[in-house]
Order: sequence, then structure tokens, then C-alpha cells
Amino acid sequence: MVLHVPEHRTEPDPARRRASAARSPERPEPSPRGGPQQRLSLLQRTAGNRAVQGLVGTSGPTVQRDPPTAQSPVVTGGVDPLTQSITAAQARTLSDSEIARFMPQLEAFLAMPASLMTAGGARHNLQVLWGEHNRRRPDAGQVPDGGDVVRKPGVVSWSGDPELRLRTHPDTGDETNIIRTMPLSTRLQVLKRFPGDWYFVSTSDGDTGYAGSQYVRTDMPEPAARLHLVEDGIPGTAIAIAERYYGDKSDNWGQDLRFYVNVLAWANKVDVPDTTAGWKSVRFQAGQKIWVPSQPFAISLKGVVNSGSYSYNVADALGVADVIERIGELLEDFGRAIDKSGQYIPESVARHVDEMLREVLAGLAKMMAVAAGVLAVTTAIGAAVGNAPGAAAGFEVGLALLEWLGLGMLVVWIGQSVVEIGSSFAKFFSKVWDARGDNEKIDKAAKQFAEAVGLLMAKILEALIIYVTAKGLPKATKAMRGTRLGAALGETKTAQWLAERGANVSAGTSKVKGPGAVIRGLKHSEVTTLTNAGAEMPAGEALAKYKPGSGFSGAYDPATGSWVAVASGDAALVSGDAIATVPQYGGHAAAESSLMGRTGSASNAKNVGFVLIWEGNGKLTIRWNSATINARNFGNRAAPVESRPAIIEAVEKTTGCKVSE
Repeated sequence: MVLHVPEHRTEPDPARRRASAARSPERPEPSPRGGPQQRLSLLQRTAGNRAVQGLVGTSGPTVQRDPPTAQSPVVTGGVDPLTQSITAAQARTLSDSEIARFMPQLEAFLAMPASLMTAGGARHNLQVLWGEHNRRRPDAGQVPDGGDVVRKPGVVSWSGDPELRLRTHPDTGDETNIIRTMPLSTRLQVLKRFPGDWYFVSTSDGDTGYAGSQYVRTDMPEPAARLHLVEDGIPGTAIAIAERYYGDKSDNWGQDLRFYVNVLAWANKVDVPDTTAGWKSVRFQAGQKIWVPSQPFAISLKGVVNSGSYSYNVADALGVADVIERIGELLEDFGRAIDKSGQYIPESVARHVDEMLREVLAGLAKMMAVAAGVLAVTTAIGAAVGNAPGAAAGFEVGLALLEWLGLGMLVVWIGQSVVEIGSSFAKFFSKVWDARGDNEKIDKAAKQFAEAVGLLMAKILEALIIYVTAKGLPKATKAMRGTRLGAALGETKTAQWLAERGANVSAGTSKVKGPGAVIRGLKHSEVTTLTNAGAEMPAGEALAKYKPGSGFSGAYDPATGSWVAVASGDAALVSGDAIATVPQYGGHAAAESSLMGRTGSASNAKNVGFVLIWEGNGKLTIRWNSATINARNFGNRAAPVESRPAIIEAVEKTTGCKVSE
């Protein structure tokens, strides 16, 4: 008998409130009060995980039960699990053998009366290592059989402490099955529903597992909406919330914050009093979770939702309902096409990929399409309902899939292939846009999605080869650890393949371009990068080369205070349309990739994106939008308000320019 114990509800229904009030989704459930067989079953599952992993090499690290000892383990890469706290990012850089060695040492340490660090610290490290081990399991990326297909984007709705846990299997009684925790409003793709109130989900950065369905919302007003936990006092007023999420856009196209108050009111089905100052009285209850639509969706409501008084029903009558209906139709068609693409992906991968890797990569590509396809598409296009998005949005899908694979560091090495990738996904958008539920058209869209995925996999392999040539095999092998592609290929096979192909590039016998050729071909690298982390030339001197109106896509690392901004060669930017255009052409991805390379930060670091516009005469204007960086890290395209002063100070110090918002 398998016990499915549901996670604690964020907003429990009356029938379950008393039963779940004492439980947190992040604390293991107490042993069941049933008979001996039930208790034995739970103990067997908990103990069996470790026992089986100690016997079967492919299922987990070999756990050697050495006698407890106070001696520290052999430290690799500066990581000592007994005396230092290990972060999730550090765990991803460890080899399988290091994880296999550290885990039993920590377990032995926790059994000792004396300690070199707090027991809490050791337990933390053990949980982090278990999570990383679970991510690398051979079956970690597989969608389980059974259950009911959901195929919808969703967000985490639990805001308690500790955060909601993502698990390898639907059992809250086992602490070793935890992959990671997920804060409020984490974006997910909900793949299936299982008995016992469980969803099987995929995160945007490539983790898959089970989460309590009570703590995940799929009823979003639009695909890119986020949840906001209302604070007490003035910060809890609708106008303050509108300022937080839409402040940098409130005067860009003739709408003030009253308009955004009405957007919030519409999304949360709240009426605005029919008076001149009625919008001022709109507020929400402290502790309430409300929907905050994305900026692009809010802007799309111009002319439908206006400033001043507002009635939810009237707005629906004016056309919002039609917008939502079209979004729903597009999501359904996208989901059907992506699901159907699985039958065409192996053939597409075979056309694009080295024969040695076809079988492995076809399986990985199919899993990527199922687990991340809908999430990638909704991230890229948001709530667009007009004309089909073009190549820029297509490349955003490619970036999202790269992130799911854990390969964001390759963006800069993909080079001019971004145009080809973006165009291929844009063709997929166009076919879905015209489908309107037609089965034949959806089948054609599925074939196009498979073609785009096959092309993306080929360009990823090319970029990996160039990365090896530029950075060396050891660094490339380390970068692959903990990634989906690295797990699929295996460390030995990856190193062998990369070494052989990299040598061919160095010898000039490969069709793949060398690093220098790629850099020379990049639009964003034709001009000097502005940075305070290893600048090629003083930023002030570099800026003097540009015409007023030129734009730069920027990325900032709060952990080190480093920033990078890359200039765009697009003609539209030179003409002065920088604010609208910079975030759309992969500039932020290139900036973040450069930043990670200079600072050594992990691919899942919470960097901040921004836009600089060179005004001439020692002046820069800064804007805070980045769908690539901010929307991923913070759930909103605008940079966090608390980061902005530090970014302005850093840019002013490096460039010698006056920076204005």
C-alpha cells in the first residue's frame, strides 16, 4: 500500500482545514497512525531509498558505511561539506563521485556526538546534495506513466516558510526525495495530475518532480501573470502595488497609474468606485495573494480598461473577454502541437545531429518539448493576441529551452545562429496562429516545432565545441555537470566527444567556426562591451564612439557588484528606438552570458537586467525592463526597486557619466 499524503494547503477548503492546519508543506508528515503494516511500509520506503542506492550504481551514489570519524574529507575545488555551507549552485559543479563521497560522510557525521559544524548545517548540506543527486538520476527527466494530462502553465501559490518542496516521488514522509524548494510565484509547467492531490511539474530551469496541487495555481488571468502577497499599510494599496510593478511604464504611452490600478482590479475581479477619485480607495487585504498581469498584457488592454471608474462586467463587455478567449485558444493549440511534435522530433534530430549522439539527444529533445515547450512559448509571447510574433520572440523560446537544459552559458557562442533559430520558431508561431483548432494545421505546426528543436540541438552542440576550443576541456566538462545534456551524455562520453570535436576545430578540419570567427560575427561583439569586470577599454572612452540614441542591454550581479552592457548593432537602435528594441534581440542574454563568464557566477544566479541609452554629452538614461533576465529571476520584467540605486552608482562610477531614470 502506498500512502499519498497531501501537502499542506495554502488556502485549505473547509473540509480539510482542521486536518491540515498543523502541517507545513516543507515538513515531513508524522508516521501514519494505521496498523503495523502501514508503519512498516513507510519505514521501508524511507530506509529502502538509501539501501537500494547503495546497491545499484545507476540509481544513486554508492553509500559506504565507514566508521564515524571526525576527520574532514578530501576537499575538492575548495568544498568541505563538514565545515562549509554548500549552496545549490556549488552542488551543481561537483562531480558524481564527489557527491557520492560527501553524502555518507555527512550521514556518519550526523551520527556522532561531537561536531565540527552545527548539526543543522550538516543536515542542510546533506539535503542540498540529495537534491542535486536527485536532479541527476537517470529517470529524473521522465514524465511518469498514469495520471491525467494537464499541460498548463502555473505558478506556486504557497507563501509560507519553509517554501514548497519539489519531490522525486509523491511522498512527504521521505526527506531524501526533495529536489529543491520553490518560492511564491515560481513559474511552472504543470504536466500531469495524480491521485492524492499531486501535480507533476517542470520548472523553467529544468527541474521536474511532484508538488502538492493545492499550492499551484493554473487559473491565471493571462499566461505571464504572477502572484503578489499583499503587505500591510500603504504598500498594500492598489496604487502602491501598481507603482511597484508598472511604475517605469506609467508615462511611456499616455497612461498613468490609475490605468494600472484598473488592470489590477480587472485581474482580481474588484470594482472601482464610480467617483473621480474612486481608484484611490482600491486596496487589498494584507496577506491576500493577488494576480499581477505582465506589462505587455496590461498595455494590450489600452482602450479596453481605462483610467478612473471601472466595472469588471463593463470591461468584459468592451472586449476583455474576447482577448482571454483568444489566449485560451492559442494555449490549447500550442499545447496540442507541442505534444504531437514528439513523433517528429527523432527524425528532425537525425537530420541535424551527429550519428553518435542521435538516440540520446532525440530522447532529451522529446522530454524538453513535453516538459518545457508550453512554458517556453508562454514566457516568450506572453499574452500576444494580434499578429504572430516574429523571430525575436522565436529566439526567446530558444533561450528558454537553453535555460531548461542548463546551458545558458552557451548563448554568446551560438553567434549568428540566433537568427536561424529565431526564424524557425517564428514559423511555428505562424502556423499555430492560423490553426484555430484545425487538426491538419496543428499537425503542420507540430512538424515545424520538431524541426526548430532539431536545429536548436545542432546549434547547441556546435556552441559546445566552440566553448571547448575557447575555454578548454576541463572547464567545459565542469560546466556541463548538473545540466540535462550532461546527464544524458554522461561525463565520460561528453568529455570524449567534446575533446575530439574541439581538436578538429583547432586543427581547422571542422565545419564549425572557431571562437574568434564567432565573436567577430556577433552583432553585440562588433562594438566594445561596457563593464566594470575586466573592461577592454575605459567605458567612457568606448561610449564616445556611439551616436546619441544608441542602446545597450545590461546585466548586473548583486553578489559581486559587477555589471556588463553590450551594444546592439541594430539600425533601429541608432535611430533612437532603444527602449522598445534592445530587450527584443537577445542582447540581455549576451550580456548575462558575458557577466557569468567574467564573474564565474552560476547559470541560476539571480542577476538583474537593465537598458542603457547613450544620450551624448556624458549622459546616460537607464530603463529597467528585461524579459530575459528579470522575468525569469523575479517574475517581472522590471528590475527590483531595491537593486536600482546600486546599479546606477556602479554604472556612473565606471563610465563617468550622469545616469538618469
